Amino acid sequence: MERDKYELLLERLAYKYNKPVKVIKNIVESQFEFIAKEQIPKLDFNSIETEEEFNKTKKNFNIKYLFILNPNWKSLQRIKKRKNGEEKSSTKS
Repeated sequence: MERDKYELLLERLAYKYNKPVKVIKNIVESQFEFIAKEQIPKLDFNSIETEEEFNKTKKNFNIKYLFILNPNWKSLQRIKKRKNGEEKSSTKS
């Protein structure tokens, strides 16, 4: 099985900075954990009902050197529909 690009990148960084791969992986992934565990829950997307409210909300996250996470209104609507569908199906059981 071929190793993926992510693993190779981690190994190169570990070699470059003379650190264990595990340490490099923790450094790289810590920014995702910060966003997922601390920043996104603060946004409270459940209270947003209109596209105007959504557009006024600060919701962009710049992951340095990788990408900018920028949710859009259509994605939020799909997530809400899916979540409501799951809640309805779980209450029927």
